[in-house]
Amino acid sequence: MSARSLVLAALAASVALVAVYLAAGGSDYEPTPVAGPCEPREWRSPEGVEESAEQFALSALDGAACELGVSRETLAVALATPDAREEFAAEYGIKLYLAPNRRRFVAHHIPELSLLTLAVATATLLVLIGMERLWPHSPAPLVAVGGGIAAAWFFGLQALGVSTVGLIPQGLPSLTMPDLALIEQLLPGALGIALMSFTESIAAGRAFARPGDPSIDANRELIATGAANLGGAVLGAMPAGGGTSQTAVVRAAGGRSQKASLVTAGTAAATMLLLAPLLGLLPNATLAAVVIVYSVGLIQPVEFFAIRKVRTMEFHWAIIAALGVVLFGTLKGIVVAIIMSLISLSSQAAYPRVSIIGRKRGADVLRPLSPEYPDDETFEGLLIVRPEGRLFFVNAQYVADQIGALVAQHKPRVLAVDMSRVPDIEYSALQMLIESDKRATERGAVVWLVGLNPGALEVVRKAGLDERLGRERMLFNARAAIERYQALQAGAGGRS
Repeated sequence: MSARSLVLAALAASVALVAVYLAAGGSDYEPTPVAGPCEPREWRSPEGVEESAEQFALSALDGAACELGVSRETLAVALATPDAREEFAAEYGIKLYLAPNRRRFVAHHIPELSLLTLAVATATLLVLIGMERLWPHSPAPLVAVGGGIAAAWFFGLQALGVSTVGLIPQGLPSLTMPDLALIEQLLPGALGIALMSFTESIAAGRAFARPGDPSIDANRELIATGAANLGGAVLGAMPAGGGTSQTAVVRAAGGRSQKASLVTAGTAAATMLLLAPLLGLLPNATLAAVVIVYSVGLIQPVEFFAIRKVRTMEFHWAIIAALGVVLFGTLKGIVVAIIMSLISLSSQAAYPRVSIIGRKRGADVLRPLSPEYPDDETFEGLLIVRPEGRLFFVNAQYVADQIGALVAQHKPRVLAVDMSRVPDIEYSALQMLIESDKRATERGAVVWLVGLNPGALEVVRKAGLDERLGRERMLFNARAAIERYQALQAGAGGRS
């Protein structure tokens, strides 16, 4: 089976799953306007709710209360326990049940599949893929959306059981000051939304950046996202942020510059003023098919193999992030990936590399000794070691132990500690250097500090270690250390 066939099969399976899901009842809650008449329907509690009505989203309670003609508080109390739910359902003549697991819920209702919804999804899929193959960068999403709206209106698909987008508020939003009393209640969710929004914004920017495009500045993206949400906060807007699926649709339609964003903003304004009733007719299956078709291209398994080829650790991070999103959802999956990344980075910081430095035979090239370069030369009596990374309380003892083991193994007359890869030294690590000097002296070796960076040199001077060592034991780089050691050896040989 070719790669294109696999992609088409995956797309068909995804759209079919969406259709099954919609046929099984759609999302756990479909919002209805509080003002105006409410049509009776079956109500299910949101996913994961078992015994406590406190876990209900307020919007879901408001919508259900509206349709049943009771207050939110009355409905919350009625749904708090199994007995109360049973009594409430009998009193109002409704069917009420829990859906604790959406996947099991969908599987249970597969026999209730709506063939009409499946047909809408399949038709949309064929239009999108067909236009993209025959006419690249065509307005395929616009044609699919327009066709879906026209079909819903002409055939009355909503009355036939096809789920649609539903009511979209019409008109410009009014200024509404945020209620500061809700800060404590909304803060945990807001932090999660902010993390998701920023992560997806950066991911979308980097995924769609081309070689000639300006580099992505994460700080500017964060400021822009924050400014957009500050503006949206007084207009009752949904949280704003970059999105991979939206960007994929724009890119597929030929959008290449910020003009595409201006056109999108203009279209949104036109929708609020004029097109809201029309877009309310859009079948959810059509919308899902558009998102799936233009998002599936973002899934690139080849990238995993490329990452693994370059660096195994980052490959593990990528696998954990992907599994976390699939198993726990987007937000929890990203949190899992962040935690694992922090653990891995902490491990790297706690166990930095400590290398013995040798010189390439016949060339003035210094590099760590490794089995890959067995002919590199070292100098009898001189041991050059190079720790890498910031030295602080977490790794100070580990670095000291590594250097101590190397000294015990090679028994040098001079131990040259190459600090060129150490940007900073914390106080506890500085004490480690002082103790290493003392232990080396007890073993008959002399310690030289080599290649100190400005930050590390300043710490050494403030601690007075430079006076203890003297200028002759603080050298500019490892080459200077080798030259000085060879000069000392030549002088000692001449005197003998």
